[in-house]
Amino acid sequence: MIFLTGDVHHMSLKSNDQKFLSLTEAQLAEKYLQIALDYGIKVTLFISGKTFVEEPRDIGKLLKYPNLEIGGHTWNCFKPFRLHQLYGLITSSFCGPYFYQERDIKKAVSIIERFTGRKCCSWRGHANKYDKNTIKILNKYGVKILSSELNPEGKIVKKDGLIVVPINILPDHSYIYHGHEGLKSQNIGNKLLKRIFFKNKKLPFGVKIYNVSEWYNLVIEQIELKLQDSGYVCLLIHPVCMEIVDRMETFKQLCKVISKYNTHFFKDLINNYAGKI
Repeated sequence: MIFLTGDVHHMSLKSNDQKFLSLTEAQLAEKYLQIALDYGIKVTLFISGKTFVEEPRDIGKLLKYPNLEIGGHTWNCFKPFRLHQLYGLITSSFCGPYFYQERDIKKAVSIIERFTGRKCCSWRGHANKYDKNTIKILNKYGVKILSSELNPEGKIVKKDGLIVVPINILPDHSYIYHGHEGLKSQNIGNKLLKRIFFKNKKLPFGVKIYNVSEWYNLVIEQIELKLQDSGYVCLLIHPVCMEIVDRMETFKQLCKVISKYNTHFFKDLINNYAGKI
């Protein structure tokens, strides 16, 4: 059981990686979907709510793809950033207080359901962030599946009313030399800070950044091991990262390998958990 997922953001976010693009993330999502479709692969894309407002035509084009499931990815990706830093200091949660998160989640879920005509059943917080309030609110608005945890040893479980699907394969963003990450990796100051602050800190997938060939080989190896071990694979592969690194050539190679296995939408899990959530 393989879940291929990616995150798509609105261009007014002005992320560091977006500076390296000639197309919008929504436009790249279509390129990504077409490649996956060519190999018969199902995809779950987590799309920020503001993308639907800013690029309705390009989002509309995505809806024609039968291999697409759309999940929520917050409304505006935790902007303004300084406000969320303040929330983190005051409440110990970067996501913000309950009332703030409820407004964000409600708006994101509502616009997805209006555009698609389908229930928004899955969610991933921007930067994989969530807290106990997030879980309560997702339950309130009918979301059934949460995939916001990076955990190479993770298992699919039912927890607090949600089906939790950890990302258990090395992700691309932050782990491949590309765009902004490539520039950061060449900065001596960043290298020194990493050694100081992360030397003894255990992070799910470590702090090493790989070239795309190294990353690809590790991902293929991990896919085979996880299918033998836990029986499932959840990949987080961004259209924007794949475009910047080599115009999605590595993504094509990956899809060719994945096509040997059964891929699924997250919503396919719900029947397996009927009566448990």
